[in-house]
Amino acid sequence: MESPPLPPPPSTKYPCIEQPLRVTLHCNGYYLWGLKNGRIITRKQRSEKDEFRLFYGETGVVSIQNHKFGGYLTVEEKNRTINGGKNLMCTQDNDDGETNKNSNTRKWCFIKSHGSTGVMLKSLSTGENLAVDSNNGNVFFVADGNNDDTARHLWSIECVTGELCFLSNPKLDLRLRCDMVGICQMTDNWKGWEVFRLMEASHGYVKISSWMHSQWFLCSNSEGQVMTCSHAKSLLDDDSPICSKWAIEKS
Repeated sequence: MESPPLPPPPSTKYPCIEQPLRVTLHCNGYYLWGLKNGRIITRKQRSEKDEFRLFYGETGVVSIQNHKFGGYLTVEEKNRTINGGKNLMCTQDNDDGETNKNSNTRKWCFIKSHGSTGVMLKSLSTGENLAVDSNNGNVFFVADGNNDDTARHLWSIECVTGELCFLSNPKLDLRLRCDMVGICQMTDNWKGWEVFRLMEASHGYVKISSWMHSQWFLCSNSEGQVMTCSHAKSLLDDDSPICSKWAIEKS
């Protein structure tokens, strides 16, 4: 007896784990942000502008790309006017397709710091470490051996990529869907608006965001109503009227 034919593969395939790795870079109380015009700034609050993709090449070398605007973290050599004679920018590839990805000005290394959980972010083009001034958030470079204030050039790296999945009710055969304005409803579709990202939070909890509209996070209030909230509201303290942390349990 012949085996029944296998079902056709789905027309759309989604990765289970997102690649490349996407992170936030935090130093001395500030998050590194990339702006649309290529400027690099720091802020104490999280934002979608502070997420960067990591592209690993040769051993220990990484290119760092701003997730929202696409520019690569670069030590600008043509305009050495600030930050100790070096200008840190997010630069795009040229319009004619020419790329600077192989330039050392776009290459970085994460160096483990002895006796600390932080890492140093070293430029291959200058050999110096990226640092942040705790008084004003200014970004500058320090050389190896400059330990006057070690905390100013130690970075913490938080992963913000996660596992992609559908949130489905098996009895109804419906999926949860999040639209562009954050409204959630059930649908029988298996498309991009029905894909959610599960990201590790603290103490075994996860946060759940829309994959296509990543500014929206699933949250709940004390009455059990499920809704979405913004990225900023999802980071509020535990005394907030809403909570965006979820626990996954076996049924």
